[in-house]
Amino acid sequence: MTDNDKGIRTPWQSYKSLKENENFRFKKSLGQNILVEPNVISRIVEASCPATGESALEIGPGTGALTASLLSAYEKVTVLELDTCMIEELTRDLGANPGLNIIHGDVLKADLSEFNFNKIIANLPYSISTRAISRIVDFRAAGKIPDCRAIWALVQEEVADRISARPEERDNGPLALKVQALGKVRKLFRVSPNCFRPRPKINSALLQVEFDETPRIDINTLTSVMEIINFIFTMRRKKLSTSLGAMLGRRGMKCSAAEVIEDAGLDPSVRPERLYLEHFMALLESLGRRGWANV
Repeated sequence: MTDNDKGIRTPWQSYKSLKENENFRFKKSLGQNILVEPNVISRIVEASCPATGESALEIGPGTGALTASLLSAYEKVTVLELDTCMIEELTRDLGANPGLNIIHGDVLKADLSEFNFNKIIANLPYSISTRAISRIVDFRAAGKIPDCRAIWALVQEEVADRISARPEERDNGPLALKVQALGKVRKLFRVSPNCFRPRPKINSALLQVEFDETPRIDINTLTSVMEIINFIFTMRRKKLSTSLGAMLGRRGMKCSAAEVIEDAGLDPSVRPERLYLEHFMALLESLGRRGWANV
């Protein structure tokens, strides 16, 4: 029996209903692109590897096309949606399902620790994708969402490439290092603009982040090392000795970049994109021995 046979509207039917709602207008400020391709929806649900008894948090459910499939795969699904018109569509179509919890809220402001979930599935607006993923990682590092095992997020392909980049790759940068500090990252597959309405101008991709069962870095250490990483990458074409020297000068520290780098066991001529998280951790430890935390 198909979802349509069960009385559940197809993605295209949900989209057409939304278009016919005289109170609804697509909001550029919210970056709304509705996923309407059933095959992509099936691939996302399959990629998330649902297991008996698991709960999911869906961010940006839109008209609920993906939500309907998640409800068939997960025991409980909490959806976080900012647009009230979208919530009306969700409530009308799926609100009677006892496994669904609809929340009106913003992923950039909501307290994610208030929700019960094992996995996050998200169709993120391009304008907030990096901030949203960074914020989720912060919650995980702080121990506020300990049961969250993984994220599957539809993002612009460029962002997926940046977050999944490895050291020594051109796209390696602060966000990749931050996310990979908490787990394993993969770009699973590309999604064509034709799979959305309205059609975006660029490709999307499904990004997978599988969190380590035991985080190897806590929120305080992550915050400290990210301060170093973010500054160093503002001068990503410069040698480490140059960018670190500028950072020490800004912080008013008396030690030299050369002694910090030597103590960390690093090459002063290396560029930031060639460094691993462990290298930045070594810099943090070297700086800590010279009073970094007290500056």
